Amino acid sequence: MFIEQLRHVKKKWKVPALILIVLLVLGLLSSFAYLGASYGNMGGGTAQAKDVDYYADVAKTAEKAVKKDPEKEDALLAAIAAFDDYATYQILYLDDNGANESYAKMLGYSNDLMSKYYKDKATDEQWSKAYSYNIQGYLALDDVKAARASFKESLTNMTLTSDYLNNYSAALMAKKNYTAIAEDMAAAAEVLKPLAGDSEPTKDPNATTDKSTPETPADVLATAASNVQYAQMMASMESAQGDSANIDTGN
Repeated sequence: MFIEQLRHVKKKWKVPALILIVLLVLGLLSSFAYLGASYGNMGGGTAQAKDVDYYADVAKTAEKAVKKDPEKEDALLAAIAAFDDYATYQILYLDDNGANESYAKMLGYSNDLMSKYYKDKATDEQWSKAYSYNIQGYLALDDVKAARASFKESLTNMTLTSDYLNNYSAALMAKKNYTAIAEDMAAAAEVLKPLAGDSEPTKDPNATTDKSTPETPADVLATAASNVQYAQMMASMESAQGDSANIDTGN
């Protein structure tokens, strides 16, 4: 059904639509991986325990490194990544409570990274990575309000890029929070408009990112506008499907 709708999507919306498809495929692959692991365990295998134990050990080691040297940026980044990986495997094996604990630790480290160590001295790349982890942690814990607040804070703390805006939009897309995407991309656009001035985009916001050509504020502004349009389109499609379902059931 979704693929059929994609055929009728305007050209400028097809890349965001494909992003959503990739997210759906990744979700299916995770499900298949879980089923495969369960099948192996029916034979008395220990692959699941090894996987989880491995990532648990990596997370514990990273945690000890932070305690030993709490002012080291690399140690914090390693701990954030380790607990992110650990949480992913915990979700894969249906340990939701454990995953929530891991995401909470990851979130704590990302908050420490930004508030205690980066402050006003971080580069745009450092801010982008830190905010991305921060937002991911909040969304994993279903705290959309906090994730959005973190995103809005990032708008004036770093130079925005199309990749950053697209990744944030895709994360909210997975939660079908289309209104939030439209509002937050509009907020990003307000920050970008003075920087872009009257200049025109140099790249198609829906084309594959060309890393060899630096983005201009106008390019990123075009990406924000494109994401607003796509979120509105998805909201309309979902609303139409809901109306159709109500008609079919006689409601």
